[in-house]
Amino acid sequence: DLDKAFNELKDLDRYKSDIISNVSHELRTPITIISGVLELLDDEEDLENRKQLIKMAHETLGRQNRIVEDLIAATSFRENKIELNLEPISIGSLLSLVYNQNKANAKEKNVNLSLKIGEDIPPIYVDFKQLEHALKDIIHNAIKFSKESGGTVIIETKSIDRSEEHTSELQSHSFISYAVFCLKKKNTK
Repeated sequence: DLDKAFNELKDLDRYKSDIISNVSHELRTPITIISGVLELLDDEEDLENRKQLIKMAHETLGRQNRIVEDLIAATSFRENKIELNLEPISIGSLLSLVYNQNKANAKEKNVNLSLKIGEDIPPIYVDFKQLEHALKDIIHNAIKFSKESGGTVIIETKSIDRSEEHTSELQSHSFISYAVFCLKKKNTK
């Protein structure tokens, strides 16, 4: 059993090293891009090119911020320090916000991003910031891993059928008992 424990510790140490290596790369890349953009801005006289460079820097800073937020969330989760602030929210409004935050990215990748908000979706009780963060990541990844041309990412809400056959499902997911969130990814050939 000592050998087994030793091997498990070696695996964990290797896993930790891999994570640190990946995170270092993920943090360095946006910093390098922003540094290069700032150098180019210094010499760029064309107003339209300057705007494009500034836009690129903002997008890169947004990616950098997501990486840092993910690291903080992972650490908080690991240390059981996540405190949820549950409040009633409109899932439709939240999805509209996240949809609008991802439209430019989808357009840039030639991915059709659509939003379908069902009728009569009552508020749900969730931590707004946590769910927004999760949804941003899910939608960002759906776009990122869509086929370059003609891919479609559909964000959709609809009411759950409250019939007897769904009672146990509703009880186990009571915090979203009135609404369901679905992401569908379709790739056309």
